[in-house]
Amino acid sequence: MEKGLTLVELLIVIAIITILSAVAIPNFVRYREIYITKGDMQKVVSFINLAKSVSLKYNEQVCLSFPKGKNPSISMFIDSDRSKTFTSGEKIEQTLKLNEEMEITSDNLIVCIPPTGIVLGTNNTIVFRYGQQQRRVIVSGYGRVKVERQ
Repeated sequence: MEKGLTLVELLIVIAIITILSAVAIPNFVRYREIYITKGDMQKVVSFINLAKSVSLKYNEQVCLSFPKGKNPSISMFIDSDRSKTFTSGEKIEQTLKLNEEMEITSDNLIVCIPPTGIVLGTNNTIVFRYGQQQRRVIVSGYGRVKVERQ
């Protein structure tokens, strides 16, 4: 008596593996998007909090520039003339590079933090998208940072 697999048994095993793969791969992609998005949002929140510390350290207004589009690079600059725009002679303190597939979908936005830490005016909302995941980062008028799912 020979031992081994018949063609029918082999086809059943291949069919089971195919079904399991069809279920697992989309979930894997979705979980990957979730974790990359969460990680980048934590980086953005930390970067905004760092800007508050830098504004206190230098006793100057610090602005963050959020450019619209994919592969964003968020710049933190010391706004010494308080114009809320980056002008020549002002220093870029740091930049934050996010995942290359991350996209900022809200219009070009500059959030400025004075040395008091209180962002004057209304809430600033920055919308980020990675794949099917979308998050809003809201900087309140009191300087609090919150991330919301959309």
